This record gives sequence, C-alpha cells and structure tokens, in this order.
Amino acid sequence: MNKYFFLFVLFVCSFAFANDDPIFPNLVLVKDAKPINRINVKFPEGVNAAGFVRVAFVVSKEGIVVNKKVIQSVPDGVYEASVLDALNKATYPLYLVDGQPTAFQTVVVFQFANAMGEFLPHFGALTGNGKANASDPYLLYLSNVYLLNSKQILESKDIQYIDQVNGSLLKSVLDPKIGTTMLSIYFAYKRAGLIVPDLPQLFLQPIINRYEKAFESNPRGYQAEYLDCLELRAFIMNYSVTPLRAEATNTNTRKTDINPSNQELTNSVQKLTKSVSDRMIQIKKSTADSIRDQVNRKMFDQEGAKRALLIADSLSSLEKAVAFDNLNVEQKLTYGGKIYFQHCVFCHSRDGQGIKGAFPGIVDSPTLSSSSLTINAILIGKNVMPSFINVMPPADIAAISTYIQKTFGHQEIVAITEKEVVDRINEIKLAK
Repeated sequence: MNKYFFLFVLFVCSFAFANDDPIFPNLVLVKDAKPINRINVKFPEGVNAAGFVRVAFVVSKEGIVVNKKVIQSVPDGVYEASVLDALNKATYPLYLVDGQPTAFQTVVVFQFANAMGEFLPHFGALTGNGKANASDPYLLYLSNVYLLNSKQILESKDIQYIDQVNGSLLKSVLDPKIGTTMLSIYFAYKRAGLIVPDLPQLFLQPIINRYEKAFESNPRGYQAEYLDCLELRAFIMNYSVTPLRAEATNTNTRKTDINPSNQELTNSVQKLTKSVSDRMIQIKKSTADSIRDQVNRKMFDQEGAKRALLIADSLSSLEKAVAFDNLNVEQKLTYGGKIYFQHCVFCHSRDGQGIKGAFPGIVDSPTLSSSSLTINAILIGKNVMPSFINVMPPADIAAISTYIQKTFGHQEIVAITEKEVVDRINEIKLAK
C-alpha cells in the first residue's frame, strides 16, 4: 500500500453540533467550511482497516487550525494522530463578520478505506447528527432496545404500537427502516473486525421471540408488530447467510488466493463453510414455510398476508446458486428483483427513491449509466454503502446490477454477465 494514502474526506458531509451542545463555546459554527489546500493524511504503516475520524477544530482569524478535538474515532486510536498531524498543515479562507476576519469552529469526517477499497459507515453520514458518542443513533438504538426489554419485564402484557406510554419506544425499535439501518451498521462493523455488542442475538432476538408468541395467541392484535419483527428477522438471516454462500460457491474468484501447501486445510474450511451455509439455508426455508402456513391459516388480514408472503419469498428465493448467464432476460430480471428485495430495498426502497435524510435514491443515478460503474459501486461500495465483494457470489451481483440498471436506469442496456463481474473482482484483488 502506498505510504501516503489520499483518503476520502467528506467535506460535503461536515456535520453541525446542536446549538445547545457546542464543542468550542462562543465560536460560530461553520458547517461547510472548505480548506484552501488539500489535506493529505499519512496512512499509518501496517494498517489495513476501514475506519473514520470525526474531528472538531477551530480556525483562527488568520485561517490556521489552532484547536482540535477528536469526537469519534473507529477503530479507536488508529487514525487519530495522522489526522491531527495533517490538520496542522491545513489553511482555510478568512471568515468575515461585519468585514472583519473572525475565528470559527467546524466539524469534518475523515474516512479511510481498507485495501479492498471498502469504507466503514459512520453515524453522521446516516443522520447528519454531529453530536458526541452518547448521542449517536446506533448507541441510542441499542439503548432503546435495552430499555424496551427492561420495560417488557415490568408490563403485565406485551407492549403494542397503540400504547400511549411505550408504543413509540416499541416503534423506534421494530420499525424496519430504522432497525435494518442499525443492523447494516452492526454487520459493517463486524466485517471490519471491530468488537461490538451482538445486536441481533443479545438485543433484538428476545423481542422478536416475544412478538412471535404474542401473534400466535392474538394474531390481529399483534399483526403490525409481528410483521415488523419478521422483516428484521429476514434481514438478519439474509445478511448472515450470503457471505457464507459466497465463500462456499464462489470458487472462480478465489483461485489466486489458494496456497498449494495449504490445499487440504483450504478444502476443509470450504466444506465446513458449505455445511454451515446449507444449514442456515434450511433454517431460512423452514421460516418461510412457517410464514406461508400462517397465511394459509388466515392469521393475517388481506394486506398483512401480502406483506407476509413478500417476506417469505425473500427468505426462500436464493436457496441455490444459479447459472445466471443461461437465463433469459425476463428470468434475469425476476432473479435480480428478488436479490434487490433481500439486500437493497431497506436502504434504497422498493421504488428506488431511497430514504430521505439517510440513503440516496438510485433512480436515473449516474452510477447506472454504464455496466462498469454499476458493478464497481456494488463490489467496492460507495459512501455509506458497504462493499458486497465478499457478500454475494458473482451471479447474484450480475443479477442485481442488471435489475437496477434496467428498472431504475437505462432499459436499453444489455444484461450484465457473470464473467464481467468475475473479471472485475479479479482486477480488484490483483490491485491489492
């Protein structure tokens, strides 16, 4: 890796602190301050980890950075020194108040990619919230989940959305848009090798189990809560099984990784991975069958049944890898649509418009203007979107690329082939 790494600095995402919680009192906050010179950060020797540093600092009336305070650093302590040292060389345009140069404060997020080009999502990019750790949405979400579990113990019955006291707390935890966003952050941190609380198992699973039982005893009373729980469970299952499936089936992109002296060990690991993957796929199928059985037993109303069947389809649609290049155009779009529902719909929404204030829409996005740009965005990631290079096999990446291009971009584009994806994956790995 190059000794000097020109990292991606999100000046366009410089985040303001709440007015009642300033970092440097009595100084005006400039949200979008841009430096005169490029800030070059020295990449630490021997480090290969995605991460970010959010730092607040004061710019003097001469345009020089004079005070610096790290607000958040992930991984902790890895990049802080490099960022602070680079800021010592930064200069900013004069900030004028009534025609006079005036000192000001600003906040900037420095993002670092690993050798695969993967970035780590940071909370500010999701919400625009620049407060310190205690106010980060992810930590607030964990706090709400813990609080909800505690309140359930004290309640004589399971909390419902309609409850005046705790209904809003329950919704803040089970809302699929919020929950899947926080789960995406959790899985991104796990992929980066960070030690984080087990959000799916320790926090969400007890709640999901509780509302499954509540729904069985009172289907119409807990339908809304149960369906939200099902979406979260499906998201966790799909996110958990796809990396294993990719490792077990994607031999084309792993040939250059195999050391002949370790061939036996490599084969053993692949067999074990496939065994675990197959078992998880069986669990997904069993869950999908259970949901369909509930639909057949008329446990949902009409709209609830439609939503339940969509969730069941998302769990059972990818049980086996497909020979994508052998499918006709209609089959490719159908297959790609199922993968989109599994991996993308929670951020980019069903209509491709995204979630305002959190995730961008992809309708007519420049990224969809060519096959190479689309493939790169999925393999490498973009801004807060994680890399899927080790999450989905090439056939699935080809399918989802074809689907989003033809559905949200340019219908005239020819379907992307699995070989195109494999070739690009090999180029990325060779460039490491």
